[in-house]
Amino acid sequence: VMIIADTVISLVGKVRYRTEMQAYERLMKEDWMTGMQSREPFENLLAEIPKTMNEHKDILLVFMDIDYLRRINNDFGRAAGDEVIVAAARCYRTGGDEFAVVVFDPEEDRNALSEKLDKEIRRYNRNSRYRMSISRGFSSIRDDRGKLKTTGEWKYEADTNMYQNKM
Repeated sequence: VMIIADTVISLVGKVRYRTEMQAYERLMKEDWMTGMQSREPFENLLAEIPKTMNEHKDILLVFMDIDYLRRINNDFGRAAGDEVIVAAARCYRTGGDEFAVVVFDPEEDRNALSEKLDKEIRRYNRNSRYRMSISRGFSSIRDDRGKLKTTGEWKYEADTNMYQNKM
């Protein structure tokens, strides 16, 4: 009986350990609030892109930042800010109020994609207690001459464009 009990206790411990490890692995890859993928999977995707670049005409990187999130948190509370973050999250959550989208072979230009985002924001704002605004910056993986950008250049351009849009 003691041997069986010891075996069962040992198995339960192993199952519990495995379950906890799976939960921790999931937390590393997934944003706990939105359920969207987090920075680590985003960075992993960017690292893999140069290997498959020849399969695509273009890859568009879009960085987005929720405007006035601090004001929403201060005026209405963190729950209101969290609600806005969850509403905005349809992509990678790369930081507190920052998101990123990678569009492989975009069928529309930046203006059309930006207008679609604006349309979704207007629809959200009509039905929400809190007004959302999102700044965005776009960058294509290739420069004007068709040369492949480094990941750093690509991210920097999208980030710079986002902050210019924010101004």
